[in-house]
Parts: sequence; C-alpha cells; structure tokens
Amino acid sequence: MRAHCKRSGFSLVEMMVAILASSILALTVGSILYFSWMAWMQHNDSVSMQRDVSLTMKLIADEVRETPIEDISVGGSLQGAHGAFVVSGNDLVYKGITVIDGWLTGFESTKTTTNVLVKVALSTGQDNSVFEATFFSRN
Repeated sequence: MRAHCKRSGFSLVEMMVAILASSILALTVGSILYFSWMAWMQHNDSVSMQRDVSLTMKLIADEVRETPIEDISVGGSLQGAHGAFVVSGNDLVYKGITVIDGWLTGFESTKTTTNVLVKVALSTGQDNSVFEATFFSRN
C-alpha cells in the first residue's frame, strides 16, 4: 500500500500568476503617482507664475498712481518716481529685487496722456500667458 501524503503550497503556475498580478498592480500604482506628481508640479508653476504677476501688477499700479503721468517713462522698462521695472534676461527687477523670476518672455509698456498700458508675457514651459492691465495716474 502507498501512503497518501497531502502536499501544501503553491504550484509554479500559481506563483507566476501571483507575480504577474503584483507587477501589474505595482506598475499601475507607480504610474498614477508619477502622473499625479507631474500634474501637481505643472499646476504649482502656474500658480506661482500668477502670484508673481499679481504682485508685479500691484507694484506697477502703486508706482503709476504715485507718479505724475508726465514723469513716467515707458518702453522695454517702466520708470516711475520711486523706481524702475527693468528686464534682466527672463527676470523682471524692481528696486534691485527680482519680482518675476525666470518666467518673463516679454514686457511692454505704453503711455497715453492719462494712463499706462502694461503687457507682461510669461511662460512656464507648459503654460504661456499674457497679462495686460491699464493703470491711471492720480496726478
């Protein structure tokens, strides 16, 4: 008579199926994390760019409002009574402080008898935006 022995454990096929399923799960989770990180980074750059241009437009508005319109000089930069907005490469500098850091692709200012029009073009590589505002002098 033969002794019957009960075997326990996984067969080779079951083990290969488990490894394949685990690999697919790991790749799926890794892909989700990677693409979520990339989307967050892109969104973070866009938000930072919008924050910087908002601050810059506020500073320009303050400068234009505090300077008589005839004393403002415009063009590739903007000069008011208290300081100048100067383009330095891809940066915009005001009173020695970089207010837009690395995203600037264009800066243009024009003046009429009552107001100043400012256009700022920015790019994060993924997001290209042009911001435009008209500022009126109080004087």
